[in-house]
Amino acid sequence: MNYPSIEIQNLLSENLLESLGQENSRHRFTQPESFSWEKYSVQANKKNNADQIADAYENLIARWDLLSSDFPSMNLSDLREKWIKYFFSQFGFDLQYQKSAIEADSGNKFILSYRGWEGANAPIVHSSSFQQDLDDRSKEKTRKYSPHDTLQRFLNQSNSDLWGIVTNGRYLRILRDFSHQSRKAYIQFDLEMLFEGRHYEDFRILWRLIHPSRFIPKEDEKCILENLFEESKNAGVAIGEDLRKNISLAIESLANGFLLATPGLLSKLVDNNENCMQFYQQILRIIYRVLFLFYAEQRRLMPTRSTLYAQEYSMSSLRDKIESGETFDEEKVDLWEGLKATFNMVYHGVPELGITPYNGQLFNPDSIHWLVNSQCRNDKLLSAIKYMSLFEKEGITHRISYIELNVDEIGAIYESLLE
Repeated sequence: MNYPSIEIQNLLSENLLESLGQENSRHRFTQPESFSWEKYSVQANKKNNADQIADAYENLIARWDLLSSDFPSMNLSDLREKWIKYFFSQFGFDLQYQKSAIEADSGNKFILSYRGWEGANAPIVHSSSFQQDLDDRSKEKTRKYSPHDTLQRFLNQSNSDLWGIVTNGRYLRILRDFSHQSRKAYIQFDLEMLFEGRHYEDFRILWRLIHPSRFIPKEDEKCILENLFEESKNAGVAIGEDLRKNISLAIESLANGFLLATPGLLSKLVDNNENCMQFYQQILRIIYRVLFLFYAEQRRLMPTRSTLYAQEYSMSSLRDKIESGETFDEEKVDLWEGLKATFNMVYHGVPELGITPYNGQLFNPDSIHWLVNSQCRNDKLLSAIKYMSLFEKEGITHRISYIELNVDEIGAIYESLLE
């Protein structure tokens, strides 16, 4: 995804955000009329939606440049008054401070900062100090949970509050009701990176996601954010189906790559069912390793952005080479040697590159002992990677977004391979 300040975790799809980020997007929730709400009429406003986004961006850039060096030393009250309230006002919010704890439908009470405006349908906007990590428990004794977890628990226990925002002025997260013990769900904007790097396209997405109109239930009794969430879920199912079709082609291409490049391998398989099964199982092991790495890289479980791993050893770098049309000697086998190096790095770990060892059976070299000592032609390996990273629809090539697939979907794909 070409939006450096944005991080997605288990919420909206990468392809959907790409659509929302386009200047002339045709998505229904980027059209000016979709931004109407009770306190703002598009028709009555002289400025069109694009001008509003541009004005808000320029105003916030100016405020950031003026005050950001002071943010780390500001107390929470000053940060709220000088930055957070001003920030949200540029989107149309009128933050209402919550003097007392808010009771959820569960009966539990939560200390939360603001409602977005005065009204029953206003979302929670929870804030913390600039230096407070959104995932770390506050040092205040009255705060049992981190800012993120405080808002998440409230959303999970409230029937009327489905979406909310938490920010420390440096990072901003959009959260949804999401009950999961080990994973979090959010879209995070790194405001420091956004404003310092002047990433206007990222800001356009931010505007289109947190404008007040996004939180208000429409005629179908779902808010725009909820409609976007369901659209993402449906896209994930479709991507899983496309990926299943491509996997069988990837298996065939990869197997042919080994058979063509490794003398004597074919003779081991002819009329030998046991060897054929061994060969097939090891091909599947490589396929699932690649699936795993695409999934881990897109969810930022592996080193990302300007790192040696991302540039030279990752699955994403191979996909990028395919997309760029970079040429390789088709009959050489150097790409397989590079891929084996990646597998070894992941199995053993490389602390200096930020790679944690995944030393289970999946990356154990002994599990592909035939293929570790075999060769694979570049063209066939690249074809396999292409099938697992790109798909074509209506004449247009799309990236397969693994971030839209949940663990169960990935597991189902692998089970279908075993069958």
